[in-house]
Order: sequence, then C-alpha cells, then structure tokens
Amino acid sequence: MRSISICAPRSGRFSTSWRKTASNGLFFIGAAILDAYKDTLGVLPVLVAYEHHLRYDMTGYPRSPYTRRPHPASMMVSICDVYDALALKRSYKNDYPPEKILDVMMLERGKIFDPELLEKFFQFMGAWPVGTLVALSDGRIGVVQAVNESDAMRPCVRVIAPENTGETVDLSGSGTVRILRSINPHSKIKTRRPCRRSHDRK
Repeated sequence: MRSISICAPRSGRFSTSWRKTASNGLFFIGAAILDAYKDTLGVLPVLVAYEHHLRYDMTGYPRSPYTRRPHPASMMVSICDVYDALALKRSYKNDYPPEKILDVMMLERGKIFDPELLEKFFQFMGAWPVGTLVALSDGRIGVVQAVNESDAMRPCVRVIAPENTGETVDLSGSGTVRILRSINPHSKIKTRRPCRRSHDRK
C-alpha cells in the first residue's frame, strides 16, 4: 500500500516548486492573511491555517519547538484536506476510490492523523460517502443512501440495477450481501472493436 505522499506532485517543475514552497514558508501566507481578521474571526482560524500540516507525530511543517500536539481543529482540517486531495483528480494523479482512501488514511493513524479523530471522521463519512455508486456482492448496483455510524462498511444502499425498483438495502442487517467496490461514473470505459472476419476485409 502506498503512503500518503501520493497527495504531493512527484515529477517535473511542479515537484520542484512543491518542495520549495514547503521549505520556504509560503504555507504561512494563509495564517498571515487570517491574522489580519482575528478581531472578527478569532484566533482559531489563524492557528489552524498555521499548523494543519504539522502532523499528529509532529514531523510535518512548519517545524515546531514545542512538544504540544496541534489543536484538534487543526487535526480535523488535516484529515479533511488529505481526504479531499485523494478524492479529486489532479494533473499529476488520478482520483482514488473511497475504499482505497480509507485504507491509505488508516495506515497513517498515529502518524499524520489523530487516531480518535480519524475514526470519528469515517464514522460520520462512512467508507463510501452518501451518493457513491457501488457494486454489491450479489451482482446488483446501488447508490449509498445513508451511512451506518455503527459500521462504516455497511451503509444503506438504494438498488438501481439491474432493476430500479426503489428498494433500499440496509447492509448492516443483510447477512452476506456487502459492497465489493465503488464505481466511478466518470471513468472512461475502454471498449474493444469487433474483430473483422477475413472475407469482410476485401
């Protein structure tokens, strides 16, 4: 399983620019902008903008001389920031399916992410967020309708294929039926051209 570093660009000038940006402190700009409005917004937005890349294990940036872990709000924004980065398609990476995002982020519990907050995040979001198109183990296709907070892997799914009967299946009580994978409706489907027989080529 690849690490969370897949969020960052890897090649070309963008990669060099990324490293320079991380090292010379340009990520402080957001905090500096918000600092000008702290009388209205309060101090917390400034703090979150400044430290949400610090990581739970304090090995991120900016380097801190303190042993205090980042504020819980900063840790929550860090989780949302990474989830968003993994879920969206970029010029340097494809979008990742929800089940892979879950696996990758769970590998970073106690390192990048606060373990308790990460568990709460997926308890709320589910392994497959509401609206995700999914393939079920019984061959049917459905759309996630509601998250099951007691089991993120077994949401409620509305079946849409092979027949759209409007049936909703609560996977927490469905026994053996489970989600196999998500389906990306925007992915390109490769189709094979039909083979031409020899007498058709004349």
